Amino acid sequence: LSALKSSEPDSQTINNKYSIDLKALATLTALKSLNLRDNNLKHGQVCETIISLENLEHLDLSLSDRKLFMQRELELNEATFMRITKLRVLNLSGNQIKLEGNCFRYLTQLKELDLSHTVLDSDNEDLEIFSCLKQLEKFKFSNIEPCDLFKLYRLSELVNLRELTLNEITHHDLDQFREMLRRKRRRTGEIEEPNVHQTFDDLCQFILRNMTKLTRLELTQCQLTYINTNFFSKMKDLTHLILNGNQIEYIPDDTFDCLTNLEEIFLQDDELEQLKLNRLFLNCDKLRKVTFNHAAVVDLWD
Repeated sequence: LSALKSSEPDSQTINNKYSIDLKALATLTALKSLNLRDNNLKHGQVCETIISLENLEHLDLSLSDRKLFMQRELELNEATFMRITKLRVLNLSGNQIKLEGNCFRYLTQLKELDLSHTVLDSDNEDLEIFSCLKQLEKFKFSNIEPCDLFKLYRLSELVNLRELTLNEITHHDLDQFREMLRRKRRRTGEIEEPNVHQTFDDLCQFILRNMTKLTRLELTQCQLTYINTNFFSKMKDLTHLILNGNQIEYIPDDTFDCLTNLEEIFLQDDELEQLKLNRLFLNCDKLRKVTFNHAAVVDLWD
């Protein structure tokens, strides 16, 4: 470590696959990138390691090892990231994570957050922790255990997102979400919106409604059943659209008319029928890749 410190600590990435004492890393105060992927870390070790790394911009605590996933749970609270306010990229994928309070409160410069393949345990019923990340540009989320979409309600506030990935999101009780929303509106004095969130698809569209800067959107295995003509109306910069593994049977002809910058679209393993491609992509002059694997596509050019 002394050799590392004397070379170029600001450009080094530390990766270790063993359970060792990482306290020595705390002396590398100029470190900008720290990769601790697939380490058997305890919550205390994480805090002790990063607490003094005030110049850290990239932190990887992800797991790909299933055995380690079963052995550890990361506990994140406000103190965890309080000192590393310059952090721009945070990868927590593959972890069991316990979120306490507003643990991302001090990450005001965070641009990329990866929570894919995680199991989240939060003391906030709708994961309000995301509401402080309005500067976020890239966000990935998927849950190993079923995740009700109402818990991601606050994602609608991430208006600066360029890339959004939501995988394996399910919703078992839409009434539960509506009741939660009514309680919040009573507290804040908001007026009830009629005919909103009547279906799972409406709720998903509600979450995306202010994300006008998106260039890449992935909604894979999210139980979508239909896409209405206004679904993408505000996403004029969208270039990549992935809607694989849903239950979409029909797409109105003018659904993609606003996506004049669309370059690639994937609709694999959906239940599509009766698509007229000559009308569906009429305004998509930049489109260069279309994938409809395992979809019953007919009437292509009628």
